[in-house]
Order: sequence, then structure tokens, then C-alpha cells
Amino acid sequence: MLVAEAAGEIVGTVDLTVLANAAHAGDPYLLVENVVIDAAHRRSGVGAALLAAARDHGRRAGCYKLQLSADEPEAFAFYESLGLRPLARTYKEYLA
Repeated sequence: MLVAEAAGEIVGTVDLTVLANAAHAGDPYLLVENVVIDAAHRRSGVGAALLAAARDHGRRAGCYKLQLSADEPEAFAFYESLGLRPLARTYKEYLA
């Protein structure tokens, strides 16, 4: 997990998981989830900084890709502004 702080308070978080991909010769990829930025700090660069740190983490871990899912149009625009592109569908089933 990465956190962003401002004035000693947590204002953003992102969860990171490095996973091996058997379909890609076992090469690892970075799964990014739960990108959450405090409403008062959105559009201030916090999210961009967290995603930049996530990319750095993935590169250091030898990941060949960063993958995340989003379901809000505002999030789509944010991720696309950072250079990410929609390439596939995400399917989910909540088990609990």
C-alpha cells in the first residue's frame, strides 16, 4: 500500500500487488486497486503522484505491465490523462 500525506494526515491511498502471469512466461505484473483520494485533495496532483509511485514500484519489481480497473467516468478521464488506455473488459463476481 502506498499513502499520500498532507499536513500529517493521510489524503490518498493505493493498493499494489505484484503477481506472476503464467500466460506471460511467469513475468510479473502490477495490479493497482483502491485508488482513493480525499475529496478535498482531488485535482491537486495527489492521485498522479501515487500512480507515478506505483509505476516506479512496478518497474523496480520487474513488472511488464500495470493493470487497474475503474467503474466511474471521472476515474476513466483521470487514468487516461496519465497515459493509461482501456484495453480489455473486467468481469467481477463478489463472493461474500
